[in-house]
Amino acid sequence: MVYLYRKVGTSINLAAACTDGTKYYGTYSSGSAFVVPEDLTVSEIKVVDGKLTMGNYETGAVVPANTGVMVCSSTSGAHSVTLTSEAGSSVFGDANMLRPSGSGITAEAMASADAGYKYYRLTMHNNETLGFYWGAADGAAFALAANKAYLAVPTGSAARLAGFGMTGGEATGIEAVAGEKGNGETYNLLGQRVTASQAKGIVIRNGKKRVVK
Repeated sequence: MVYLYRKVGTSINLAAACTDGTKYYGTYSSGSAFVVPEDLTVSEIKVVDGKLTMGNYETGAVVPANTGVMVCSSTSGAHSVTLTSEAGSSVFGDANMLRPSGSGITAEAMASADAGYKYYRLTMHNNETLGFYWGAADGAAFALAANKAYLAVPTGSAARLAGFGMTGGEATGIEAVAGEKGNGETYNLLGQRVTASQAKGIVIRNGKKRVVK
């Protein structure tokens, strides 16, 4: 008996505002496996020694169903991808720290799925710096829409990192944001020491996250 497997198309949308100045980024997950198109870089992520490590899929490779990934392209907007019944193979396997949001996930479900973790979302900090940052205060769980992915890092590995900023316009240029300081000085979420006049938005002061207006 011969079985015919139908391949269906869908699209991934990359917001123009979510950029490092060179490429446009987003997260994605699907209940079906999908084929990596030529115009997208699809990556899994894990944290090693306080820094994000990327594992990229090759063009034409199959990303397994229910796998959280980061996607980027030189162009924003909708990018067509093909869903497939093929199984596919994960780049990092169980070490991938990007979790799928499924049909949408609540903060309670996120915390239950990965207890003892810090949770990060891909976003623009202060509308300026792209990276994975806490989606809620102190790295607590948060709600996330369907077909997205969030970064879940064990508390021991995350330490007190409030986020991971992207630099250099390349996926391999993601570096850890400096941890919270307790020496009376003020730092931004990129770990840079700032003066009182420069301290705007979310900052780290005396080991605590603060919002300066």
